Amino acid sequence: MAGQRRVPQPALIAGAAAVIVAGSPQMSRPWRRAAWLTLLLVVVVRILTGTVLPMEVLLAIAAGVIVGAGVLVAFGAPDRWMGPSEVARALRSAGVPAESVRGRRRRGQGLA
Repeated sequence: MAGQRRVPQPALIAGAAAVIVAGSPQMSRPWRRAAWLTLLLVVVVRILTGTVLPMEVLLAIAAGVIVGAGVLVAFGAPDRWMGPSEVARALRSAGVPAESVRGRRRRGQGLA
């Protein structure tokens, strides 16, 4: 293994946090919870075994969250809300006759 460079543990923790934050809009709530709990378990084990310091973990998670949020800002997060046409299609597929569906304006949409 001579000549191989090892990635520092805080960098791996930061990368995992960034992936979780950036992937959160695509995950269901149970998967998001499982991802964060898994990262928490890894962090606790690393701290207890002495491979990373608590301050390193704190900084790594903060950096990962910032990078993940930056990815979401740069590339956008998907809109998971169903529009009126998707609601009408779902109603028709369930056997409910629906000619048209009107959407209610959501709060917090801002000026459009």
